[in-house]
Amino acid sequence: KQICRQTGVKLSIREHESDPSLRNIELEGTFDQIKLASAMVRDLVASVSAATPPKVPGGTAAHGPASSNYKTKLCENFAKGSCTFGEKCHFAHGASELRKSAV
Repeated sequence: KQICRQTGVKLSIREHESDPSLRNIELEGTFDQIKLASAMVRDLVASVSAATPPKVPGGTAAHGPASSNYKTKLCENFAKGSCTFGEKCHFAHGASELRKSAV
């Protein structure tokens, strides 16, 4: 949301056509807006990637979310193309990420 506010672009995060582990980021706006937003997205992805703890066997991050509801519901913002949390989102981004509730 902050990138959209600062640059004026429309940003959407969508599922990749063939690889459920990947996401597509779509930007709409003027060339200058897209150029600035692209740089901001690259910086954000790099900082998030550097801060993400390594994965452990079983598919969860070390020191991952303590919530038993993690990825048990679909992300409404992702469905609208407006989830800004990406890989850190506690909601599922598609059926392939859905987990059964521990409760």
